Amino acid sequence: MPNWCSTFLEIETGDESLAKKVSDKIESWCHECGVENGFGDSWLGNIAVNSNAFPKYSDVSCRGTLEEVRVDGTKVHCIVYSAWAPQLGAIVCGVNHAFPEETFEYHYDAVAPGCCFYCTNRSELVGQYHVDTCGIENEALLEQIGDGQYDADRKWLTGILQKFYRSHESLEILIDRVAEEEGVCITLWEYEPIDSYIE
Repeated sequence: MPNWCSTFLEIETGDESLAKKVSDKIESWCHECGVENGFGDSWLGNIAVNSNAFPKYSDVSCRGTLEEVRVDGTKVHCIVYSAWAPQLGAIVCGVNHAFPEETFEYHYDAVAPGCCFYCTNRSELVGQYHVDTCGIENEALLEQIGDGQYDADRKWLTGILQKFYRSHESLEILIDRVAEEEGVCITLWEYEPIDSYIE
């Protein structure tokens, strides 16, 4: 059974009416394309074929689903669940095929906590640590580090963990300790061009 990767894809269109057209177009591709798939209408293979960007679903990685599409001003936000890693080719190639005269900016953040996989093409996240304390019951730790999921810089995170452990150990050692003792997942965001996941 695969570890599932959750990817937030942002399409910057530069125009609110164009963003609505892109969103509507993506939603229009979410229907059966004649292939049994087990994922339903939002299967990425349906999007690949119905967009006419690919002759066959097997021409692109599509083991996953489009879970959400919404417009926020000039941006279209998509949430994609896929096996192991981001699989964005069906959507990105579909949009580029449908709007050949337009130039869009694509940004993504992908997380697969089961694999400690956190990658993005957003420069502002590179060098930040993704902190996930969901389900942690240690009140003293949560009082120091906070509860939930968020991103933190190295200096702040080092200070908080050194204070909690009353230790001057390196951040890497402290991250290993808090993961082993408390189950907190803290992972450095890695930069990966979106082209790596459009195939």
